[in-house]
Amino acid sequence: MIKYVPSMTSVVMEEIPDRVTLAVDISNCQGNCTGCHSPFLREDIGEPLTEEVIDVLVRDNFGIDCFLFLGEGRDPEALVALAGHVRNLGLKAALYSGRPEVEPSHNPPAAVLPDKRRLGRHHRPILASKGLKSTLRPSVVFIFFLYL
Repeated sequence: MIKYVPSMTSVVMEEIPDRVTLAVDISNCQGNCTGCHSPFLREDIGEPLTEEVIDVLVRDNFGIDCFLFLGEGRDPEALVALAGHVRNLGLKAALYSGRPEVEPSHNPPAAVLPDKRRLGRHHRPILASKGLKSTLRPSVVFIFFLYL
């Protein structure tokens, strides 16, 4: 089961380029990223994210063309199934994860597999403890699964 935090769900336009995206924060995060801005998402909080919930979220957020899972939870099979449902609704689906891979333990049907995968580093400014000098260093590896 995948859980999400309803109060953090919002429409965004910068996370996925050229897309009006519904960003949904997933709890039970497996990551331990340096500088994590939402460490509480490591906890088992929120409500179940089901196909029916996704249908309501899509209906209530008219104009979105992408559904972004912010995190993956602890049930990769359920996540892949939900992403397939999003794709069947005619939307693009994307996933942000701090882990180097997100894989179901079985071979999912081709209809829910990503057509494109991007791996990259996200840089953020860090203030050094001495002198408050600003530097850039890699902090989080994000994987994007874009269902095209």
